[in-house]
Amino acid sequence: MQSWLARLRAFLTAEEVPRWFGLSIVLIYLVGVGVVSRFGIVQARREASEFQQRSSDYAVESLRDRLAALTDRSLAEPERLIAYRLALRDFSAHVPAIKLRVVDGDRRVVASIEPAE
Repeated sequence: MQSWLARLRAFLTAEEVPRWFGLSIVLIYLVGVGVVSRFGIVQARREASEFQQRSSDYAVESLRDRLAALTDRSLAEPERLIAYRLALRDFSAHVPAIKLRVVDGDRRVVASIEPAE
């Protein structure tokens, strides 16, 4: 009978043990890097979402203020359309969108990103 120390030494010096030990170290490292990178991706998405929300809120408030100021003043129709287009351009600079249009109280499009409208 071999003593337990001799059996342990034989086990630790066997060819498979160092290989599995090294593989487990590499696996632990890769899992750790994956967890850290996943956390970084989630955090970056959260910050981007918060920035987009703040930017959208600012754009909506700015557009609302501009439109309120434009309705208070009496402008000729061409000047009013130009002012609406400028307000829309400022709004679209802060809110990425495929389609944007400004309508008046009668649901008539007065400014739009698309030139056909």
